[in-house]
Amino acid sequence: MAAGLLAAAACVQDRALPHPFVGPSELALSLQLAAVPDVLPLDGVARSVVSVLALDGRARPVPRLPLTLQIVASGELQDFGTLSARSVVTGPDGRARFSYTAPRVSANPAGQPDPGTAVTIRVTPRAEDHANALARAVAIRLVPPGRVVPGFRVAAGFTYAPNPATVGDPTLFSAPFCDASRSGGPSPPACVDDPRRLVTRFAWSFGDGRHAAGQTVSHVFEAPGSYPVRLEVADPYQRTASATRVVGVDAAAAPAPAFDVSPALPDAGASIVFDAGRTTSSRPIVAYDWQLGDGTAARGRVVEHRYARAGVYAVTLAVSDDRGNSATATREVTVASGDPMAAIDVSPDRPVVGRPVSFSGLRSVARPGRTIVEHAWVFGDAGAEARGGSVTHTYRVAGTYVVTLVVTDDLGASSTASATVSVEAAPASARGPPG
Repeated sequence: MAAGLLAAAACVQDRALPHPFVGPSELALSLQLAAVPDVLPLDGVARSVVSVLALDGRARPVPRLPLTLQIVASGELQDFGTLSARSVVTGPDGRARFSYTAPRVSANPAGQPDPGTAVTIRVTPRAEDHANALARAVAIRLVPPGRVVPGFRVAAGFTYAPNPATVGDPTLFSAPFCDASRSGGPSPPACVDDPRRLVTRFAWSFGDGRHAAGQTVSHVFEAPGSYPVRLEVADPYQRTASATRVVGVDAAAAPAPAFDVSPALPDAGASIVFDAGRTTSSRPIVAYDWQLGDGTAARGRVVEHRYARAGVYAVTLAVSDDRGNSATATREVTVASGDPMAAIDVSPDRPVVGRPVSFSGLRSVARPGRTIVEHAWVFGDAGAEARGGSVTHTYRVAGTYVVTLVVTDDLGASSTASATVSVEAAPASARGPPG
């Protein structure tokens, strides 16, 4: 029986599992291992019981199988801890048990990080065919005694917007968590590379003497320049990481004043509205100051004014924002008298004595919103007059005459236009026989 067992051991097959046993291998020999518990503190007394189950190719227990036990740590055979035996033999049920005791290391009262130390317990059947005596193993993890502190592998990083920042405007700084090592992100990352989320404190220094705390903070720079902004992060064990970025801060843009005039062609004495609503600014406008060109000043985004006389006026608007930045804009405003404009047309160009001459005042125009209601004509020959937009008149004597047109609108405003008419004598063939 023993010879058969030793022959079977020449084809060793093993599965090193730290969990409950599984089914047998299809090969001649299967070793199944389990360690309970599989995590031990490094205190010199904690023990793990390792169970071995040996099965043959038909899933039957293999009794009296000798097994050699070894400890592997850091890839080498060494006595890192203690085995209860260097070798064991399976019992009638194909099982064997032994224990492993963890070594002792000094404890840090404040806690220490878990370096992830583990040992491997190697189990090798001692079969006659040593070439096939394959070792099987089970791993036991070793942790520091007392308070275990997770490893601190954190890289600090942050973002800010807008970029560049502007004097007087809030700049938002943010330090989101990320796992930059997995995502292939930039180095240093624009985030806190802390996959285990150990960081609990975020401290900011803005390079202008001011500080803030929080994962997301807002800051206002008071002067243009370049500022070394530093973020320091820390976990509850006071382990820290930091990152510094130079933040450029531009001067605030001056506002751009602009205004509209309504009506666009105002008349003297009429109400004129000045509206600065087209002014643009990156900051709130706090003052609108007007110089209206006739010695009058006003304040406000929208102002109303009346000019007493016709003329051209230079209107200046000055605006200021809440940071004291200011700018001005000037435009000329033409103010008309409000009277209509009279115009005369004469036909034919070379009138003749005794023949009708046509006069038209239909090209005369009234100011916007008004209507010409009367055309009054004086033809310059002994007080001849007429009324109407288009009239005719016959001159009886050759000569030069000054024709005058007066147009009047529906508000009583009037305007005068004059034209010189040269009347020629009639041709001799056109004259009648001498009387």
